[in-house]
Amino acid sequence: MADNPKTDEPSLAVRLFFSFSVACGTGLLDAGLGEGRFFDDLAFVSTALLALNEPNRRGLVVVLSALLLWLAFPPLCLPTYLFCFTPIACLWQRCERPGQALKAALVFGILSFWLLTPFFRGSVPNDVWYLVYLVAMLLFALQLALVGAVVWLLRRQSLPIAAGGAALIATFVEWSVASVFGAFLVLHLPAADSPLSQLAYFVGPFGVSFFLYALNFMIVPKWTASGFAIARRVSAAAFLLAIGVLAGLLSYRQVRVPPLAFSALIVQPHHPILSLGELSSEREFRWVVLDRLTRKALADGDVDLIVWPEASLEPSEWSDTPLDNATRAPGLRGDSLSMGLNEFAGLQATSYRTNCLVGLMVRENEGDFYNSACIITLDGRRLRYDKRKLLWLVESLPGFLDLPWCRRAVVRELKVAPSVRRGTASEALGFRKRTGETVRLGVVICYEMYFPELPQFRDAENMDAYVHITDDSVFREYPSFSRYESWTCQYRAITTRKWQILCNNWSHSGIVDPRGEWLSRLPSQPAVLRIQP
Repeated sequence: MADNPKTDEPSLAVRLFFSFSVACGTGLLDAGLGEGRFFDDLAFVSTALLALNEPNRRGLVVVLSALLLWLAFPPLCLPTYLFCFTPIACLWQRCERPGQALKAALVFGILSFWLLTPFFRGSVPNDVWYLVYLVAMLLFALQLALVGAVVWLLRRQSLPIAAGGAALIATFVEWSVASVFGAFLVLHLPAADSPLSQLAYFVGPFGVSFFLYALNFMIVPKWTASGFAIARRVSAAAFLLAIGVLAGLLSYRQVRVPPLAFSALIVQPHHPILSLGELSSEREFRWVVLDRLTRKALADGDVDLIVWPEASLEPSEWSDTPLDNATRAPGLRGDSLSMGLNEFAGLQATSYRTNCLVGLMVRENEGDFYNSACIITLDGRRLRYDKRKLLWLVESLPGFLDLPWCRRAVVRELKVAPSVRRGTASEALGFRKRTGETVRLGVVICYEMYFPELPQFRDAENMDAYVHITDDSVFREYPSFSRYESWTCQYRAITTRKWQILCNNWSHSGIVDPRGEWLSRLPSQPAVLRIQP
């Protein structure tokens, strides 16, 4: 009698029990050790596993791989990036049909993205952000599906071809996505604190990703491998890892760290954006807190530069002409609560009396806005840098939708900020110290730090330092998010071999030396960091 092919398929009850059990364990782990929500994880992981339709070892491998990738990123930041792709790559190799490998890769990508990004789901700026989140999740899953397909196709090849080819494709896909959306969920990022990150100076950050992918895929045993062959692969991967660590340590020791060319105050207000209706005796405008912290810090001595974070001032009309008579600066409890660019110039001229770098929205051309960083120098000159990489559907539309008719017809309904325009200039912002020396700064605004190919990063030879200004208050309920910024600044320091200054609104402002080492960081509270050469 012929076997009934349906007898091997799991019953619905088995599938439900398996999916619910694994989802419970995943949700408890994420809620206990991470920043996820148990019931959100329970519903999502259960649905994903039911879609996989594999209540056996295959489903467990998918969940295990997603957890290993999650463990490599905040908040736990364990070194599982060295082998997080190994279990899922073993599964891809052993699939009988390419469709099985693709389905497992898609579920792996969706689960991983969900576990890695609770702050994106919990910090929604507008309703359209859910659409952005869904598109990003599917793109991440498709990225991993392509990697899974390559691993499956190369499963019978020799170790150099199989591991090297899969690592090359994985790195290329990762770079392609990061060049559009930013280098955020990339494999090299969690390695920022390890000696392997020093390799980025020679091969770039994505070269480090290639190295890590190669390590992951080298450990994957060939589908017909014996125990000896598996041990040989693990030994080869361990040897390659030792070489990478040794090269990174040697590179770190060879770096010459020149003194910072200027002194500075990094002012962190630890303050959300408030509207007039939210003001009270306990809650003030952001500039009021910044001014109070700045005045107190200046009592301990002058500096060459004061840095305020992104969106510190109200939107202002742009003028590069110094004021003939400085506008009277408003008092902390004066009649006027306005603090635009002209008012700040008056404050700088009458109270601070030094160079200031401040973030604000600049208005030009009948309503067009630029997310800008403005330097007001000692002699009153104004220079500005406009943000080049804007956040889709929050600051602007994607380029292919950024058309006048689309802005008029669609954006009003989506409630995004369509009038924020992309900057074009990338030259350094310069100022003179009191001694007459000129300092050249590369300025980076918020989300731009995740794009290592920006012109200011390529022009590192002409920069004395880089200043990153951000408004991270939108993620204030997810403190581990600051690790992404920390790791990214470390990589920018390593690849440029320049000082990196991070001025956040909410937490963890600090300074990174040219070796990629954090020298000082502020806690999550109103504070000022004084930097001396």
